Amino acid sequence: EVLETLHRVQCVAFDKTGTLTLGRPVVTAVEPVAGFEKRLLPLAAALEKNSAHPIAQAIVAAVPQAELLEPVREFQSIAGEGLRGRVGPIPADDAQVGDAQAGDAQVLVGSLEYLQSSGCTIPASLLARSEQWREQGMTVVAVSIGSQCAGLIGVSDPVQPSSRETIEELHRQQGQVVMLTGVYASCSRTC
Repeated sequence: EVLETLHRVQCVAFDKTGTLTLGRPVVTAVEPVAGFEKRLLPLAAALEKNSAHPIAQAIVAAVPQAELLEPVREFQSIAGEGLRGRVGPIPADDAQVGDAQAGDAQVLVGSLEYLQSSGCTIPASLLARSEQWREQGMTVVAVSIGSQCAGLIGVSDPVQPSSRETIEELHRQQGQVVMLTGVYASCSRTC
């Protein structure tokens, strides 16, 4: 019966993640602030290791196991915004990123808005970079250490090889094709 009525379908809706994309996000760009080049990803991954979110898993996978920092204390996950926790001890060569007395660092990982609402000032150059990345289809993850912005991480979910031709064929045959996604509209345009 479904096949008999398929010719009357006027609109096809797809969920983006795992349908049009591979469903396996990967870190595709990193933009550290000067002084945080070596520890941006390891500090972010230390918190992200406590999350099952696919973007968190991509960030953890981007860091060699030997570079992961532990332990994480005072961990908090704020739904829809990001993560917060104390990471350390920080290796001596990176003492500038930690609390000199405690030997650890307060780390926030999440959206730019989350970091800004927590008192972190995002440099204009990173705000511009985040817009570029979003236009390229990346999800932007911001990281702060203490109250200082440490940088950005760009995460992408590669498009399935057959997605473009499938969508083009459906346009020809059916008319309207829409994509359902929880990310910025610019991310959906890359499919």
